[in-house]
Amino acid sequence: SQYEKNLTGQFGGVGIRIRKDGDELVIVSVIPDTPAAETTLAADDIILAVDGKSTRSLPTDCGVQLISGPVGTSVSLTVRHPDSDKTEVVTVTRQKIVLPTVEGIQRADNGKTHGRWDYFLDAKDCIGYLRLNGFTEKTTEQALRVLTALEQRQILGLIVDMRGNGGGLLNEATAFANLFIDDGPLLSTSGRGENNIVWQAHPNGPRRTYPIVILIDEGSASASEVVAGIVATRLPEQVTLIGQRTYGKGCVQEIVDLGPDGGRLKLTTAYYFLPNGQAVPNRHKLESQNRRDWGIAPAIELPLYPYEQSRIQDIQNERRRQLMAKEIPADADLKTESLTQQMLMTDAQLSAAVVLLKARIMAGC
Repeated sequence: SQYEKNLTGQFGGVGIRIRKDGDELVIVSVIPDTPAAETTLAADDIILAVDGKSTRSLPTDCGVQLISGPVGTSVSLTVRHPDSDKTEVVTVTRQKIVLPTVEGIQRADNGKTHGRWDYFLDAKDCIGYLRLNGFTEKTTEQALRVLTALEQRQILGLIVDMRGNGGGLLNEATAFANLFIDDGPLLSTSGRGENNIVWQAHPNGPRRTYPIVILIDEGSASASEVVAGIVATRLPEQVTLIGQRTYGKGCVQEIVDLGPDGGRLKLTTAYYFLPNGQAVPNRHKLESQNRRDWGIAPAIELPLYPYEQSRIQDIQNERRRQLMAKEIPADADLKTESLTQQMLMTDAQLSAAVVLLKARIMAGC
């Protein structure tokens, strides 16, 4: 199901991200180490048909459903490459796709290295950047590898971008928070029956004392707002939240199988409580009371206009496209080395994070 796909970050597919462009279905990017990466499929290809069925005017989610399917089965995509008028039928065998949840700021080595992220937003001031798109089984393990590499290069400040992060596995969220907190309570849940659980931190490598900014918005939900709440509560002098109030899920949900003909039911079974004992305020409860103080509030509230959000999304798509490109065209609209500057000029929240970290680094705190 889509719920399980969002939760685990895994599904049967070919390994492409798609979007609508007018009536056309277009590949945004090819995910590294997937079946699609072994074919001629590339960003900006137009998907004309899936198994012979035209995609013209087909909604994006319907296109995703057609392309996805059981592992081991095949799907044929009729595509037109942007530099050609001819069509090509590409047949791909679906495999288990694990969505990458940890990204950097741009392609490494100024576009010379294929498929690798650069996690330094500002190498001069030693500011790292980690974008978390979700919390799946490998998220904390991947994040730890990145942090270790940054720390070997003497990182002085870190930005963790969790905007649009819809959550995922709660155990992964607490494990990620544990990378920065090595003792004491992290999170608890309270519900009926056996749903009362307490997560405790434990020593996990070197203490990370550098200043951290976490970017959040209304798309930050469930596990991601839990992380934001945990670290902001436990490390108030070290961590600053910037952006907009999170979604405000605040509850634990489980899928109940109703049998072969009964479908599935999503039930709320417990609520989250942060280390200070406060609940993550639930959006739907508070909306019914005409209140808007749900979720986790940032220390620095800084909204983005719709046109800014759209431009930021365009730059993020370009980063992913360039990540897998064999080479960057000389006439590319956004060169790899300028993507970070383009983002900083457009993204007021990211710019504020950099300014704050530079000030704290200079002040030695």
